[in-house]
Amino acid sequence: MKIKSLIRDLSYEEIKERRWRTPRVWDNKGKKKLLFRDYIMSEDGIVVRVIKINNYFPGKKIKTRKSFFGYEVINFSLNGKRFAGIRFHRLLWETWKGRIPKGLEINHKDGIKTNNSLSNLEVVTHKENMQHANRRGLVNTKEHRKKISESCKRENLSLEVKRRKSEIFRGENHPKSILNQIQVNRIRYLNYIEDWTSLNLVKRFSVSKSTIYSILSGHTWNPSHLTKKELICYYLKSQ
Repeated sequence: MKIKSLIRDLSYEEIKERRWRTPRVWDNKGKKKLLFRDYIMSEDGIVVRVIKINNYFPGKKIKTRKSFFGYEVINFSLNGKRFAGIRFHRLLWETWKGRIPKGLEINHKDGIKTNNSLSNLEVVTHKENMQHANRRGLVNTKEHRKKISESCKRENLSLEVKRRKSEIFRGENHPKSILNQIQVNRIRYLNYIEDWTSLNLVKRFSVSKSTIYSILSGHTWNPSHLTKKELICYYLKSQ
């Protein structure tokens, strides 16, 4: 792409004086490389969009945000899929220095998590990273313990909210449910008592075969968590 097409948040001189590469990062297993071709990245950590997406035009600088633990993170789009919370220091290193070897991680030499210049980054083992953090007084401090505690509370709260939602939106109360409890009872009755096949039930109730299987096996619509044998006994006794 020509420089004149990128002149928006940066001037011609600011673009010309820098070297640029397509941002890249390897997944957590270190096997798959993600290449974000809709963007370019300079050695000093400026990220610019190179194509138009919706109302975002070429030349727009992409901003980072600070994560809960103080690291700069950035969001990208790749083939319509959103990649959120990519740690910026890791992205910068792998774009300009190459893949981080398995078992190693990036350390900020000066202990400042937002100072993501390449000269301030180094590849170390986790043990070396923690030793450096201890020397700098970055861990086991009152502030550090408070952040860890808040993170645990937030995670526990999230699990509790999910549990309550699963109880509220269970069965016919679920917004995507196309059956009700009466129909589910009828499906089990027809299969358990009158020996209807799954295929006949699919045609009768206009649902997928997997839905019928989940109902008959007790994987869904089963708040008491009964086994299939217990469900069959229950319907036999109700006759």
